[in-house]
Amino acid sequence: MQTNTPEEDRDRFRKDYLALIPRYNGASDIREASAVLLESEALFRGRGHVGFFKRDDFCLEMGTLLARRSEICSRLGDDEKASLLMDEALKHLRECRLARRFALLTPQAVLKFIHELDAQSGVKWRQA
Repeated sequence: MQTNTPEEDRDRFRKDYLALIPRYNGASDIREASAVLLESEALFRGRGHVGFFKRDDFCLEMGTLLARRSEICSRLGDDEKASLLMDEALKHLRECRLARRFALLTPQAVLKFIHELDAQSGVKWRQA
C-alpha cells in the first residue's frame, strides 16, 4: 500500500476542495447542496487539510460548513441533527479569532453570515 506524502495530501485536498465550491454554489436543490456539504465535511475531517489551512482559517471553514449543514437539516425536518451540527459549528467558530471579532458566536449570527456569503456567491438552491 502506497502512502502519500504530506505535499501530495495537500495537493489532493486543494484539488478536491476547489472542485466542491462550484458544486455547492451550483446545486439546484437543497438535497443536492446537502450531498455536497456531506462530501465537503468528509474531506475536511480527513488529513489533507493539514498544512493547507492555518488553524483560524480551518475553524472558520469548518464552522461555516457545519452551520450550512445544520440549516439544511433543519429545513428538512431533522431538528435534532441540526442542533448537534450547529453546536459543533459554534465550537469551531469560537476557536477562530476572526469569527469572535465579528461576533459569530450565536446560531442567529452564524446563519445571517452564511446567508450573506451564499448571496454573494449566487448559491442556486437558495434562489429556488
